[in-house]
Amino acid sequence: MKIKSLIAAAAIMAVTLSSCGVLGGSAASTTTATDATAVAAAPSAGVTAGQASGTALRNLYTQYVADGNKLNMGNANNLLNIASLISSIQGMKGQTEKKAYYKDFAKGLVLGSDQLVTSNISNTVTNSLSEIANKVVSSEQATAAANTVSGYATTASNALTNASNIATSVSSILSLFGNK
Repeated sequence: MKIKSLIAAAAIMAVTLSSCGVLGGSAASTTTATDATAVAAAPSAGVTAGQASGTALRNLYTQYVADGNKLNMGNANNLLNIASLISSIQGMKGQTEKKAYYKDFAKGLVLGSDQLVTSNISNTVTNSLSEIANKVVSSEQATAAANTVSGYATTASNALTNASNIATSVSSILSLFGNK
């Protein structure tokens, strides 16, 4: 029961923070020489969102390894990183591998993760994040839900339903990295 409460709290926090604009993704400053040239001085929205997602995944993975290859939902930093991840993947809704945003997101993901996500697995990770984005309550829905008490209850119910799937998906992504 305690884990369900933590997951619900994390999901509600993510929805609330993303709807309030608190979690505007921050781009990571670490780049490789090859990829830095590709994204140039003014990265696209996809690259910026990918970098923020990569940074959140890197932080989650570091803690995941420290906790014995378990995603500890009782850790406040994990909750904040999941909230940041959810916020930064909102633009992935409805994206396909053929769209420029998707490709840019994958490039940014490699950059932001400091090469934890390699180009070999970037499509697998990007596909998983896209699936999560399509399951998560949108920031518009979160804002509308905030207007009424029943909206909060609906949002919490939806978030709880999705939180378990999100945690499983994030754990699957983290397990792709091995022990780096």
